[in-house]
Amino acid sequence: IHILVMSTLAMSEAPSAKSQITGASRLYDFELRMPRHGALIKLRQRYSNVRLLWAHLRVISPEASAKLPPFPPKSSFSRHSGAFLRARGVALGIFLEAGLSDPRLS
Repeated sequence: IHILVMSTLAMSEAPSAKSQITGASRLYDFELRMPRHGALIKLRQRYSNVRLLWAHLRVISPEASAKLPPFPPKSSFSRHSGAFLRARGVALGIFLEAGLSDPRLS
C-alpha cells in the first residue's frame, strides 16, 4: 500500500503533502494505491478523524498499534503554518500507510 497526501493549498515546496482550508478546519486529501488489487482510493479527512482512528486502533489492538509510527501532534500555535501543515500531512500519510499495511489492523 502506498499513500500520497495531496490537496489544493499552494505548497510548491512539498507537493506530496498539502492541506485544504475549509473554514476553520484543514482537510487532508489522501490517495491510497493498492498495487495488489490495482485499486486507487481517494480519501478526504480532517486531522481529528484520523486521530479518532488512531485512538480506536490503540483500543482494539494495543500490540499492533504500538508498532505504528508516532501519531503527529496537535499544535495550537503553528497550525496555520504551511510548513507545519506539510509536515503533519506527511506524518499522517506515514501513519495511515503503516496501519493499512499491517494485516492485524487492516
